[in-house]
Amino acid sequence: MLNELLQQLLNEVKNINEKLSSMDTEIKTINQRLKNLEQGQDRIEQKLNITHDQVFRNTEGINSIKEEIGILEAITKENTFDITKLKLIK
Repeated sequence: MLNELLQQLLNEVKNINEKLSSMDTEIKTINQRLKNLEQGQDRIEQKLNITHDQVFRNTEGINSIKEEIGILEAITKENTFDITKLKLIK
């Protein structure tokens, strides 16, 4: 009777140890996946920072081009006015 009880307890301890071992393996797998996700997130953040810098530089370039177009438009208007004056002089 006592031996049977001890055997049952040993079996239960064995089952618990197997479950703990299985859980330990799962935790290791989850930790590795989490590490991979964190590394992926770091790469995405780096790419996002690079993209942000590129957009900022492009925006500055576009604004510069807009200013230059505005200057060209003003010069063109002035030239058109000058051409009209020259035609009137003829």
